[in-house]
Amino acid sequence: MAALKVRPLHVVLGVVGGLVVGGLYWAVLSDWPARRPGSQVPLAASVDFTHVRVPQADIDWVRRAVGPDSLLALHINRYREQIGRYPRELREIVAPDETSGESGGWRGPYLNNPDLLRDPWGQVYQYAVPGDHNPQDYDLWSIGADGVNGTTDDIGNW
Repeated sequence: MAALKVRPLHVVLGVVGGLVVGGLYWAVLSDWPARRPGSQVPLAASVDFTHVRVPQADIDWVRRAVGPDSLLALHINRYREQIGRYPRELREIVAPDETSGESGGWRGPYLNNPDLLRDPWGQVYQYAVPGDHNPQDYDLWSIGADGVNGTTDDIGNW
């Protein structure tokens, strides 16, 4: 059996590869670059909405949450494909609407974590079908850091 020859280049590649794999493992566990709601960001990344200092990371988080290619949009559209209509209320993607009597065709949950129905400020995302801004589909939005609907800090899918 031939002796194993260690080459410096292989050692360097092994170390770099280990660092990359370790970094990817850390990124997945820490949810980077998408951050978790409520985590701290430097004030340098803040934007001023109606005299409320809002971290840019929170704004980016909400834009990713309510956008047309977002996780919530994916589950809303999967609900529509399987049930034949958009949910009447956003919570229907988590649990069937027992009061409507239509729960027999419900094959969910379409979203397993109901906490994802809240924005970084703890407010439930707003949902309207048909939407005022998207009359053929639905409107999905956050009322923003000020907690008031219809103000300049609202972020929606329009």
